[in-house]
Amino acid sequence: MERFNRLLKEGLKAALADGKTFEEGVRQTLVSYRSTPQSVTGVSPAKLMYNFEMHTQLSLLSNDTTQKAQVDDNTKHQVRFSLKEVKASRSSRVAKTADLRPGDSVRVCIPVRSDKLSLDYSEPLRVRKANETTVWLENGQRWSRRRCTIASSINQHETTDAGSVTGTATSNRC
Repeated sequence: MERFNRLLKEGLKAALADGKTFEEGVRQTLVSYRSTPQSVTGVSPAKLMYNFEMHTQLSLLSNDTTQKAQVDDNTKHQVRFSLKEVKASRSSRVAKTADLRPGDSVRVCIPVRSDKLSLDYSEPLRVRKANETTVWLENGQRWSRRRCTIASSINQHETTDAGSVTGTATSNRC
């Protein structure tokens, strides 16, 4: 359920950024979710529930005549098997922190936001100093290394004079 909530929230952010209404954003996100094949089952939720594929605007344009995935007894077995694999792989994962050095550009996960649809990460900021647990930024802020992720590049126009923590949205919540 947590994954679905995150997906819905990110879909709403994208729709609102495109100038759509809240209701249009919810509808667009739900249609996309229901018509997309899931990694565990290999079929879409609509196919599992109604045993036929949804017709979306994009699917009506395609001339795909290949056989669609069928829901059968093997699907239940596949779901159980995939869930066991996911559980095993997640329990063995260990979070890795980025190797940060002075001069690197990072984005900081913003801990307190005004609402759920506001931005998750700061604009790119430069690292002044870093140790095993803490990162000091050139704007004078100090953050836990776990909240920082490496930014691809920094342009002079992207950073503000005050170096405040505001910025662009990313796909993952920190």
